[in-house]
Amino acid sequence: MTPSALLQLSDDGPQPLSSLLHRDTMGRITGPRWAFRVAGWRLASMLAAQLV
Repeated sequence: MTPSALLQLSDDGPQPLSSLLHRDTMGRITGPRWAFRVAGWRLASMLAAQLV
């Protein structure tokens, strides 16, 4: 068995990061740790595209 067989992925397809990241009562952005890494990669990609 491969680890991928254990993943429970929804059939909803890609979801926007805004559906995963929320502000708590103190105004801090919260969400799953991996979502922050994805957001960082997305920001780096957007900045790199503007430098060309």
